[in-house]
Amino acid sequence: MKKYLFFVVLLFMGFNGYSQTKKELQQQVSTLTADKQKLLDEKQKLMDENYSLKQQILDLKTENLNVKNENEQLRSTTSTTNNLTSNSASANQNKSKSQTSSQRCQAITAKGTQCTRLAEPGSKYCWQHRATYEPNNTSNSGTTTNASSNKSSYSSGSSSGTTSSGRTIMTGPRGGQYYINSHGNKTYVKKK
Repeated sequence: MKKYLFFVVLLFMGFNGYSQTKKELQQQVSTLTADKQKLLDEKQKLMDENYSLKQQILDLKTENLNVKNENEQLRSTTSTTNNLTSNSASANQNKSKSQTSSQRCQAITAKGTQCTRLAEPGSKYCWQHRATYEPNNTSNSGTTTNASSNKSSYSSGSSSGTTSSGRTIMTGPRGGQYYINSHGNKTYVKKK
């Protein structure tokens, strides 16, 4: 009988323990279900925040790209303006230089074309045609500066008279006398 009583007590305790465990398990399931729902809600909230942050990052990248493009446009506009300013300044300098010192000779050659040489300072004509077109103004013809080329200093001469054919006779730096023929070349006169 002791065995039977022991078995009944054990059985009673087992049923009682089993029923408590089931209640606890059902309570844990409901608690876990509630926790699961909270976690799902938090997950959705975090996903929404993540999406919002990604959108803000894209907006910032777009804004950054727009700012870079505006900076590049400003730089190119500034450099273009600076180039135009410097080009116009150098063009004005070149124009004033060319107007004052390096105009083309206004003489017409025997071929009927304009002379290709540069005019001497203070004259409309080069060294060769100055004597022909401005015979009274030959004071600078015999003297040259060191800055002049050797050819122009060698070929420039002073007017010494005219021949019966109306040609102007020039005297070179070495004393030789010549005139300019119809082709624009020097023709030396033989000494008598």
